[in-house]
Amino acid sequence: MTGRRRFISFRVAAPLAAPWALVPLILILAIWFAARAYYGIIHDARLYTVQAFYVLQPDRYDCANLR
Repeated sequence: MTGRRRFISFRVAAPLAAPWALVPLILILAIWFAARAYYGIIHDARLYTVQAFYVLQPDRYDCANLR
């Protein structure tokens, strides 16, 4: 049973023994994230800005005043 425990602990500790092996993966992920911009924040910010303006001046953004 001790041999099996040593094998399992070696498999768990093996990736931690060579952190330089993760460098290519981290580099590829960094390039991928830099090449693909996330535009969701821009649209959310516009929505929250209009909602904040509505809270500050609700009569100005009321739909009944459009007539």
